[in-house]
Amino acid sequence: MSLLLVFSVSVAIAQVANNKVQEVYSQAQISAMTADEVNYLNFLSEKGAIVSYAPEKALPSKISPLFLPKKTVDMNSLNADNFNILVFDLTILPNKFQSFRIGDTGYVVTIYSQSRLDTMYGKMNQSSK
Repeated sequence: MSLLLVFSVSVAIAQVANNKVQEVYSQAQISAMTADEVNYLNFLSEKGAIVSYAPEKALPSKISPLFLPKKTVDMNSLNADNFNILVFDLTILPNKFQSFRIGDTGYVVTIYSQSRLDTMYGKMNQSSK
């Protein structure tokens, strides 16, 4: 009976990958991850970037286009609702936010710095305890 109880508790603790994580990682890869890793990828996919509309005239000329998707992506269909940071081969900088144009959509994605993400993730975990 105690074995059954332990099994039930461990299943309840296991983290479920959201759709954005499942879009990038296979079920085998997700199964090999710890609950903390899955939880962080869920967080990163939902909170790791801000997508906003900015008409071409309002964009600074220095903003680079977003590139290097890990899979085929229709850049012109991306927006604030369906953007998935995990699809792109991005390096999150330690202390600097980054902004990129999303194709010719008029949208700009801002990627948080690693230090900001760490703070946000820490606060989220504190509030859920």
